Parts: sequence; C-alpha cells; structure tokens
Amino acid sequence: MSASLLLRQMRERADRWQIPLFSDGAGVVLRPSATLVLCAYVGDGATQAANCHPPGLSESCVPGCSHPAGECRADSPYSADFPWCLCGLGWCLGDRPQPWGAAHLDAMISAYLEHGDRYKPARGFMSGYNEVIVGGEHWSCHMPHAIEAFFVVDGKDLDQTRRKRAAFLEAYGLSGREAEQVPLLDLRVDDWEEPFRLVM
Repeated sequence: MSASLLLRQMRERADRWQIPLFSDGAGVVLRPSATLVLCAYVGDGATQAANCHPPGLSESCVPGCSHPAGECRADSPYSADFPWCLCGLGWCLGDRPQPWGAAHLDAMISAYLEHGDRYKPARGFMSGYNEVIVGGEHWSCHMPHAIEAFFVVDGKDLDQTRRKRAAFLEAYGLSGREAEQVPLLDLRVDDWEEPFRLVM
C-alpha cells in the first residue's frame, strides 16, 4: 500500500507553502507501531509498475519496492552511472526510481527534504510528496489498530468520510472510548503549527 510521510521539516523549503499530499481527498493516519515500512521514495515511485508475480511479499520480491538496480543506500545516494541522478528520485536508469530500503529511511528523508520535487497543488497533478510503501498483509493482520485516525482535507468529503469511519467502527465492534481513539480529523494543509483539527 502507498502512503506518504508528513513531517514538520517540510516547511523549511519556500516552495512547500502547504503540506504536500498525493491528493486532496480524504485518508487515514497510520499507527506507527502497527505499520511495516517496506521501502520509500523521495518522490512518486511509480510503484504500480513494481508488482510481484505471484502477488505478495516473498524472498525474491517486495511489492512496490522491487527494482533491477536494487535499493538505494545511504553510503551511495547517487547512481554510479549517472552521478547527477539522486537515488529514489530520478528515472535515470531507464526505469522507475529506485527505492530506499526501510533501514535507510533517515537518508531518504534527508534527500526528500533537500531534493524532493517542489509542491504543486494543481488538481490531477499534485507533486512535492514522498511515497512510502507499507506492507498490506501486515496492515490487514493488525486491524483495527493499524488505523490511528480518519481525516479529510480542508473539510472536503466530510460526509463520505464520516460514513466510512462509522462503517469501520461497526465492522470492528468499536464503540465508546475505543471509538474515540480513532477520531475523525480535518487536515488543514496551510497550517504547519496545528494541521489537525478534531471533527469527532
């Protein structure tokens, strides 16, 4: 499954005047303790082209992360053949970007903060986000705890997201205090100090 990592240091670049997202729709906040990070990309990893056959995680294939050139490494962040090409960002090897392995997530974050694409909020062509691949099977096995919250972006899709959260709570038998621990939030993309507001 594709996700994005949001962090306060994103605001240090003038071209990220809003919190960069993949889309302006609703989503969920993942609980770190119940999330398995498989790999990550400085930008969009075109991960739909990195499926495994047969599907699923195996010793020979990591969904969304497999690449002919292997993973990026902190000690060699640029391509040996193309020294101008930052690993995990460019398409310089004639293929989609290389992934950063979970063990090198710190290096990916540093590369993203410095070299990631500038933010473009245009509908249908968002940019400036990073892509983190999390294990779908691990996600399923850790439900409902894998989801920390539901969110909408600037109040959009509120009714639909409210219904999806209600269906989630019902499916897992969550009510009372357990339901309160999976809140519905409004993510305000231009508020770096307090981006989330509690809706319910």
